[in-house]
Amino acid sequence: MRQTEVTVHEWIDFIVNNDFDSSLYPANACLSNSWTRLIFEDLKNKGNFKHLIVSRIPAHQSLLSFRLKRDALSDSLKKTEFVPLSLPITGITFDQAVKFCKWKEQLFNMDRDDSKKVQVGLPSIEIYKLVIENIDSISIHSANPCTQFKFNYRHSYCQNKYLQNSLQGQTILRVDSYGPTHLNLYCIQGNAAEMTASKGVAMGGSFRHYANQSVSSAVQSYSGTENWLGFRYVVTLRTAPAID
Repeated sequence: MRQTEVTVHEWIDFIVNNDFDSSLYPANACLSNSWTRLIFEDLKNKGNFKHLIVSRIPAHQSLLSFRLKRDALSDSLKKTEFVPLSLPITGITFDQAVKFCKWKEQLFNMDRDDSKKVQVGLPSIEIYKLVIENIDSISIHSANPCTQFKFNYRHSYCQNKYLQNSLQGQTILRVDSYGPTHLNLYCIQGNAAEMTASKGVAMGGSFRHYANQSVSSAVQSYSGTENWLGFRYVVTLRTAPAID
């Protein structure tokens, strides 16, 4: 299972390497901040970018990569804690997420022998029930309940200089904002709720959901794009190896 939710950076890679296909863009209104919206708008300029530089990857000439130009946008991003390229991608549909998984599968299999080919897809509900740990959302410092909450979920805002992140419960945060589980999975609870292989069913809760909605027995329903909905993927071998 992927350690983190799929990021804005990876989604831009997806668009860049699929001929800037207009059907792959996230819903602008569901992106988490103005910088992210600006970057995706710039992608629509294709070759005439204002803020991006797109180039071929030397080791794989068929693949493209991108970076931000050194300009006013990149300078302003250095001064913020937001780091929009490291945020979970939101504002996408189930079908777009499935297309991303298929594209990722092609990349993983580019240089693999047939016996090592893999499949990439959205995790099943059953997998989420196994990996969501139902960790306690309450501060580990009971004397000061405004410090060190364990994940990004909806809660009453508490102004305190020791708060782990002043934007917690207010918006999406970067994919590694909180410590990983014992399986090394980041933000498996909270931050962005995650699509499952069952269309319309997400799990894990988000910054818009309460802590008790992030547990393994809870699901979040959706019918379209949301600013609280993202995904991660699982990678499995196509054919299990023979056992001697």
